[in-house]
Amino acid sequence: MKRMIPLVLLTAGLAVGRAASEEPRGLSRLIVPDDKPSAARAVKEWLEARGFDCEMKEETVIFRKGGVVLNIEPIVNVKELDRLLVSNYYSPKDEFKGSKELAELAAELNRSENFLRVFIDKDGDFGISSSLTFYDELTAREFDAFLDLYVGVLKRYVLTDEALKLLK
Repeated sequence: MKRMIPLVLLTAGLAVGRAASEEPRGLSRLIVPDDKPSAARAVKEWLEARGFDCEMKEETVIFRKGGVVLNIEPIVNVKELDRLLVSNYYSPKDEFKGSKELAELAAELNRSENFLRVFIDKDGDFGISSSLTFYDELTAREFDAFLDLYVGVLKRYVLTDEALKLLK
């Protein structure tokens, strides 16, 4: 009997150690389904559970971080890398809509950025986007760091005084 107690304690200790070393999946991780509508719902529900106020328009999750409205569109593939396309759009002032000045500014900012893509969309709006790539599972730490970087770069290097003069 005395020999069994150390064995039971050792087994219990290993089980506790294994459980402690495994990170809880709750809010610290998101498993993204491989179909777009389910992936968008999963992202929205995960963000809401983490305290973000968000809404969904078609298959895009919309919410605000750091004072910036962000659109998140899942791009998912079976047994391949997945992405969250993060984007936001600004309307140009009426006098600059479709102007050469706005197009040149977007092209110049796009050339200067490796992290973000800066463009004029088909409606003439000033767009910014970047992708967070992952394989089926995303951690809150990776997601938060990516969005912090996105918003920081956007505010510092894209929404310059020159750009803000052209945008509403």
